Amino acid sequence: MSQWYNIPKNESNLYDSFIPKLYAFNYHFDNDVFRRLAFANYQTPEETDLVVLALYSITKPNFAKT
Repeated sequence: MSQWYNIPKNESNLYDSFIPKLYAFNYHFDNDVFRRLAFANYQTPEETDLVVLALYSITKPNFAKT
């Protein structure tokens, strides 16, 4: 059985002072196994853009086709 969980804002340390605080964060467990599916929500599209840019500057994703 699939289940969705929510991390309360006051228990989450998923942000640093340079990015906006999460509005909501949900992750997916299926039969007690994390399925690598998570969603972070922010108040505005502009906040989301700031977070995406911050994460890209850290991780530098490679979207090149192989």
